[in-house]
Amino acid sequence: MAITDLLRRCVGWAAHSDAHRTSPADTNTPILIGGFYRSGTTLLRRLLDAHPAVHCPPELKFMRDVLGEYSDDPYGYLRFFNACRVLPLEDSERLAVWGRAYAELRTRAAERLGKQRWADKDPENARYLPHWEQALGTRFVYVHLIRDPLDTLASVREMGFEKSLPPALSEQVARWRANSEAALQFFARAPERGYCLSYESLVEQPQTTLGRLLDWLALEDDGTLARGLNDPARGRGLEDPKIDQTSGIHSESLGRGAREFDPESRVFIRREVDELYRALSAFAATRP
Repeated sequence: MAITDLLRRCVGWAAHSDAHRTSPADTNTPILIGGFYRSGTTLLRRLLDAHPAVHCPPELKFMRDVLGEYSDDPYGYLRFFNACRVLPLEDSERLAVWGRAYAELRTRAAERLGKQRWADKDPENARYLPHWEQALGTRFVYVHLIRDPLDTLASVREMGFEKSLPPALSEQVARWRANSEAALQFFARAPERGYCLSYESLVEQPQTTLGRLLDWLALEDDGTLARGLNDPARGRGLEDPKIDQTSGIHSESLGRGAREFDPESRVFIRREVDELYRALSAFAATRP
């Protein structure tokens, strides 16, 4: 389906429905967070984990392990999720079983911390959405982070992510497109369960932007989540190391891509991503 058609479905639903004004979630609905590397997913995961009702630890890579998305893995054929494909079951059946087990694991961990809801953060969750639907059915909501693609890719270039992303800019742009298209497709088929969040809005107007998201997630907002951003209770594990170099929410990196990329690269990136970025921004604007 063309991007314009996907956007028309998303925005058309919002224009003719009151459903987007209320949350589709109850207080126990799992939350999936995705976007792209360096788009703000780590910031959001820490903010949500600071909420007394939500457990959102560093990345656990459940779905990446299930799908075997590790390049040059010499032991890939020996790993459980690959080896058990010899069983006479469809992929959807296996995912449903593993999804129930993962949800139970995450629910127990949340309850151990006195919380009733869990969230899973992975930049690649956008591409994994069809698999999450097989694993969890409709029992989740999805929050997609968007950030100016020039800034996102400039930050990716700084960090490298050599174990997760290809080195060439053209390949990184292709992955950005894949994640964005997957998110837009989900918003088109399940708009009531999707939320698109602007990184720029989050860092420039954190209280207002976070408050709207929490309201949609049916979570109370006491205005204090940002204070717990770097609290040791947020946990240690697989996540962006730069988050520990900041003392709070800031907008210092806005506009870096326009400064750091050469003119030819800027033109290439904009040509490849602008239509998708505008479409996601338009869906984000449908939220109150």
